[in-house]
Amino acid sequence: EPTEAPVATEEPASAPLAVAFVSSDHNAYFWEEGMASATQLTTSNDVQEAIVSPDAAKVALVRSSDWSTYFIDLINSDGSGLSNLVTSAQFAALPRPAETVASVPAHVSWLSDNQTIAMTTRITYEGPGTASGETLYLLDTNSAAMSGLLTVASEWSWDYTYSPDGAWIAISRPEEMDIYNADGSVAISNLVTYPFVNTASEYAWTPRPAWSSDSTALAVVIPPQDPWTPSPADSKVYQWNTSDPSASLTFATEMTYWPMKIASISPDLSRILFLVREGAPEDNRYSLKSVNLDGSDLQSVASGELYNLPDWSTDSLHFYFQSNADGAFIAQTGSVPSAYTSFNQVRNVKWVDAERFIGVSGPSGGWQLLLGSTSSPALVLFNSTTGTDPMQFTTNR
Repeated sequence: EPTEAPVATEEPASAPLAVAFVSSDHNAYFWEEGMASATQLTTSNDVQEAIVSPDAAKVALVRSSDWSTYFIDLINSDGSGLSNLVTSAQFAALPRPAETVASVPAHVSWLSDNQTIAMTTRITYEGPGTASGETLYLLDTNSAAMSGLLTVASEWSWDYTYSPDGAWIAISRPEEMDIYNADGSVAISNLVTYPFVNTASEYAWTPRPAWSSDSTALAVVIPPQDPWTPSPADSKVYQWNTSDPSASLTFATEMTYWPMKIASISPDLSRILFLVREGAPEDNRYSLKSVNLDGSDLQSVASGELYNLPDWSTDSLHFYFQSNADGAFIAQTGSVPSAYTSFNQVRNVKWVDAERFIGVSGPSGGWQLLLGSTSSPALVLFNSTTGTDPMQFTTNR
């Protein structure tokens, strides 16, 4: 049954920046502003994710050594107080079809009350293919109680995106997006509908909406039904204000399909960055475009070997992008991009405020966790010389 969810509040921007990360040897570490070096949290070599709480006091550890048997632990950010939150037996007992192998954690995130973790599950099979469990669970980190908040009937996959204030939950499915209240009740069904997208793979595509910082609006980009054709149909941009009964189509244009995200929407929902193929597919060249949310003021930012969508600063003024041939750049709308030479082979970039961003560099020479800035060269927060898997990180912002 749906349970009453805690009311989430935004973490003050003045809170110290903190990062929890998993090194390539699958151990978890924690770094916070003011620390000379990162604190190692585990030595078990089985951590798949480390998710830091908004107040940086605790870190949730998603652990597995065989990719089918999982459990979730909780640890204080100073390395003390390790405790179990979800056991492997609890995961094994979750409902799933008889012919499947396991239920494993999929999307795990903190609510901003610093006490509750939201979690969905993924159902794995012996061979290719995957599906989502039907329940959004809430984990009480004080009592270790797990309760179901809401259920989504989907034979493929779905995902959730909380609004910053925790009052709304956008539920994305392969053919529609709905809005739920924080208590698990449905607020708006079929906010946006669209055809099932051909991903040319066994997974089902679901949209990733962007909430405004004040939680009063949402924007989302939907690709065409078949994005792999030589001349694909346009992608569509929708916006919804929480006072409106439905979302509105703001504009449509051609965008290159990327499995994880179709476009990068600025935090204030004012502009969108997207890629468009240049020349023949074998040329592997793309043009980076910038446009207002309503389709006006279209600008060309850069072109070349651009394979990842840019990331926006929290004030929506700057963005970071990477060219495989030309390196890293920081740009502003309407200005010529500036090379950022202290970032090299960087992936998974995340802005943490108006000036700073974090990224992972590698694998040549090992993996590094870097803190970049619009006004100074990057700082190395951590060096990893062992292991081959890319480093994973989360921040409290």
